[in-house]
Amino acid sequence: MDRQKECIDSWSRYGHAVAAVQTTLDAIEPIAGVDSVAVPPSQSKFAKPHLPYLTDLIDQGDGLILNSDISLSGPIDWDGRPGTLYCGIRYNGPELERWGIDAVYVPSDIRHKIPNVGFLVGMPGWDWWLPYHCHLLGVPIHVDKRPVFQHTPHPIRWSQQDHETSKAILLDRYAIDHDAMKQFILDITERN
Repeated sequence: MDRQKECIDSWSRYGHAVAAVQTTLDAIEPIAGVDSVAVPPSQSKFAKPHLPYLTDLIDQGDGLILNSDISLSGPIDWDGRPGTLYCGIRYNGPELERWGIDAVYVPSDIRHKIPNVGFLVGMPGWDWWLPYHCHLLGVPIHVDKRPVFQHTPHPIRWSQQDHETSKAILLDRYAIDHDAMKQFILDITERN
């Protein structure tokens, strides 16, 4: 919780209002300066009903979707072009993250094009699926690799079974295997 408060302070410092989207099963104590939004429990293939669907966050309206363990070390200067998906790549200290995308802005004019395919916030694959889905729609993707999004490494909180479920969703819904998706992400974010 200390790290999350540090992150919240950094978001507020750069002028962002903060809302926590949680399921009704994941009640936490109120945090000063954070609005709380309750959504129904998920029925995802991940079988973790206390975690919200990614689409539960997108459906809240314009705003940056940011993992709660990411702090900002500077302003986000995205220009907010309509019809563009914005992705921020995290840094683990001075090192650019090799795989994840931990900050996403979905503008209102493409929100309705994002289906709920079962991805939960914090589970593997959601951050690959969203840009891939938008790419298939022809949506331009802006990638920000500046060291603005800071992350403190911690043990992984998902299991190998969660990883397999993510791969199964992508294969079933988009007929793309893990290796092809991995290469797409490396290419689109220019991290090859």
